[in-house]
Amino acid sequence: MRDREATKAEILDAAEEEFAKYGLAGAKIDAIAARTGVTKAMIYYYFKSKEVLYQEVFQRLVSELNQMIQQSHLEQLSAEVALKMVIRSAIAYEAAHPYRGRLWFHEAIQNQGKYGELTGWQNSFVFLMGILERGIAEGSFRQIDPFLTTINILGICVFILMLRKISVISNPIDNF
Repeated sequence: MRDREATKAEILDAAEEEFAKYGLAGAKIDAIAARTGVTKAMIYYYFKSKEVLYQEVFQRLVSELNQMIQQSHLEQLSAEVALKMVIRSAIAYEAAHPYRGRLWFHEAIQNQGKYGELTGWQNSFVFLMGILERGIAEGSFRQIDPFLTTINILGICVFILMLRKISVISNPIDNF
């Protein structure tokens, strides 16, 4: 007999890979079922529809990010140290979860962020902006636009891993 939570996690892992490769529009429930060894009916039992499964994949991703931020207690550190820790953590996170950058890419291109917005991912973005704003107030960082700088930081963290996947650089974390 299968463990309910383990089965759901296995389905989410396979769905994450499938959605990262093909987006919501191109992903196939048959492929997810074949990868997990469960039936399509079982997937629909747990997730009701392909869209619900897609949303759950994103919700898990955002929940993990938010939990990682909360556990790091970055607000107790100087902005400079906190920013370095966030960047290191973001790169390590991307390296450990190679499909997640592509998930966001497909979500932006195919759905204009519709499903991603439902997850509350903005909390992580606002948190990083807050570190930058705190650094400006402390005098650690020069006057910058925190919004645009946050976009650039996150983009670079993902881009570094894309470069690594095509063997341009070997270990992005050691280079920071």
